[in-house]
Amino acid sequence: MSNTTSGLQSFNLMRDAGCLPDQATNAYCFVEAAHSSNPADLYFYQLPNGILLPNGTIPSCSSCTKSLLGLYSQALQNASKGTLSDLRKTYESGAEVAMAQCGSGYAQASAITGGALSGEIRSAMSLTAILLTLAVLVP
Repeated sequence: MSNTTSGLQSFNLMRDAGCLPDQATNAYCFVEAAHSSNPADLYFYQLPNGILLPNGTIPSCSSCTKSLLGLYSQALQNASKGTLSDLRKTYESGAEVAMAQCGSGYAQASAITGGALSGEIRSAMSLTAILLTLAVLVP
């Protein structure tokens, strides 16, 4: 599947992810993650692009990352077969990292049915990630 097709399939999910509010501060979770001195929570925004978390990622266990993983889990459960293929490849490993650090109730590991984990980490950001970053950071 091309990056363009994958980006178009995950566009609505990425828009929703970029607009998740932090319930405590009422700020956008993505902006908080982007401005944090620890980039770990920001890595979770790349899962729909098929980019695995870097080795040694230690999430902050924030309510924002928990909400983000919940959004991904729900999207995977509701997605039609053949869509969100990049997220299907990366979600489970991301959820496992989060649960190992934050506890078993932090994410749902079994949101994927029939998805295989990918060992390949893409070095380039997809169109969706670029659009999300621009939409949030450019006034």
